[in-house]
Amino acid sequence: MTRILIVNCVYDPEPVVSAQLGKSLAEKLSNEGHSVSVIAPFPSRPFGFSFNGTVKKKGIDKEVVNDQLTVYRLPSFTYPKSGIFGRLLESISFGWAAFKYVRRNSENIDTVYMNTWPLFGQFGVAVACKTKKIKYLMHIQDVYPESLTNRLPRLFSKAVNLFLFPLEKYSVHNASRVIVISKKMQAYIASTRNIPENSIDVVLNWQDHDAFEAYKDYWNPGKLTFMYLGNIGAVSGLNFVLSAFIKTGLDAKLIVAGNGTKKQECVEIAKENPKVDIEFWEVPTGKVAMTQSHAHVLLLPLIKGAAGSSIPSKLPAYMFSARPILACVDSDSDTFNAIAEANCGWVGAPEDVEWLRKTMISASKLKITELQELGNNGRNYCLSNFSKEINLQKLVTSISDA
Repeated sequence: MTRILIVNCVYDPEPVVSAQLGKSLAEKLSNEGHSVSVIAPFPSRPFGFSFNGTVKKKGIDKEVVNDQLTVYRLPSFTYPKSGIFGRLLESISFGWAAFKYVRRNSENIDTVYMNTWPLFGQFGVAVACKTKKIKYLMHIQDVYPESLTNRLPRLFSKAVNLFLFPLEKYSVHNASRVIVISKKMQAYIASTRNIPENSIDVVLNWQDHDAFEAYKDYWNPGKLTFMYLGNIGAVSGLNFVLSAFIKTGLDAKLIVAGNGTKKQECVEIAKENPKVDIEFWEVPTGKVAMTQSHAHVLLLPLIKGAAGSSIPSKLPAYMFSARPILACVDSDSDTFNAIAEANCGWVGAPEDVEWLRKTMISASKLKITELQELGNNGRNYCLSNFSKEINLQKLVTSISDA
């Protein structure tokens, strides 16, 4: 029996993908006989989501799930809104809380798996494990500090990189295994961090396809419906999606499902165009599949540079819904390549309103059977690449081999 600590920056009941990955991993490891502890902040994601009266406490909250699995909520600062300084403070706060927990409980920990906030959240765990001689695995969901500094003025970004890059490099170099979510990210981390590519495992973020089975064959009998479901934040680029849809003049519907810091801005755009059919939906916990079944075409927009070397978690969820995908992402991204390889929709450049307008019109001319064929192409691709069974086992194997 191995005593495994999972450090997750988000965790169930938060509906975001990393939270559910952590829960699935904890349950599988405990079911296999390992003693598993999870530490996470009190739930806060996504912004505006209700957690049914969950109260953040000043002390540690302990939940015994079963004899082999215990979840600890650590008091730390949380910041679900977008904003560099708020997110930075959140990372430092949880990194410090995790550092103290590992140090105090080191005698009861054999292995640490972390999927936590960059860069200070990761650094806190890495330093604690290094000083206590505990092996740890580092799961990277996005490449930092580059994801931050690429958005800053060039001279300022160089100065920030000089300070932040050594923190990330320390965490990566001292990890027993590094886990990334795409082949492109694997190659980039290996070359820029100067570590062997074979020390980096690729585990794609998954979705549980069983949740989508009951809805994949339902097709909305109403008018053509485009849908975006996910976080309505700065990188989603929904402003240009609304602009393109408004300019189509189609007798169609656009549904924006979810919450986020840019939601109100999108609502105001819709109010300025009252004759255009735009709706905003909430997504209840566990109802992603049901919500997406109302769409004929699912939208995946990102601003320029945001696709980077990672794959958005909504991509497999979209594919399992067996709906065609209309994406606006960087052409050198894994997301672009996956949609093209799957032949499951249309993919173009980010923030290209005119291309998106024309493509929406083209999609509206297809028969339902043609839309279904594209959707099924995506589902079949997803079953082979993004399934829970395949990738959860890869993650467990990485921990066992560390």
